[in-house]
Amino acid sequence: MAFEKGASSARPAASKLRMPCPRSCLDLLPVRFSNARPSHRPQGPGRREWIEFADRLRQTFAKFMGPLKVRPGTDPNGHPGVWVVFDPAAAATFVAEQQWVGFDLDGTLSRTDNEGHFFPPYPLGDPVPSMLATARSLIEAGVKVKIFSARACEPSNIPLVQSWAEKHGLGKLEVTNGKDFDLVRFYDDRAIQVLPNEGRAASWRAFEQGASMNAQVGV
Repeated sequence: MAFEKGASSARPAASKLRMPCPRSCLDLLPVRFSNARPSHRPQGPGRREWIEFADRLRQTFAKFMGPLKVRPGTDPNGHPGVWVVFDPAAAATFVAEQQWVGFDLDGTLSRTDNEGHFFPPYPLGDPVPSMLATARSLIEAGVKVKIFSARACEPSNIPLVQSWAEKHGLGKLEVTNGKDFDLVRFYDDRAIQVLPNEGRAASWRAFEQGASMNAQVGV
């Protein structure tokens, strides 16, 4: 993914907020034809294009989590910060020094399938390696990272969360349950991304692409 300079993302442009469709949406699309029995594959002149589209979509998801592509630099006004490719299907976003990226804890950075997780004292689970790698790549590039969790509603939880982050190589991160205008991106297992000003889920674009390819091959 090439880095393309643009305006600072204190209030990110709509074109920089598009993300690939969640895996659950992919399961609703016929994107596995290259591995299907011949009778179940799309036929006709658009068949190859449809399979190539499906393969590109799967490859995008395979690469989405883990270390991000980052590069220190300046915005068009000369302000220092870091260019980050949050979405492999979109241009890089500029993150200024005062801005930050939030990571939910339970279900995002840490697993929720540990014994007793949903019962007092709500023990923290094991880390999710790919998400730790995503957060660590930002931290190492100088981007401010915060843990954005409802656990911060109770101040006594904050040291426990910080200890968990230190134990797993993220350092003593700030823990908060509030956002401000400097929040650039937020990783969360419960979030549904909405296209700015359109009132539609971001996953709609993947459905539109899938429906277009279906029409071409008569599926």
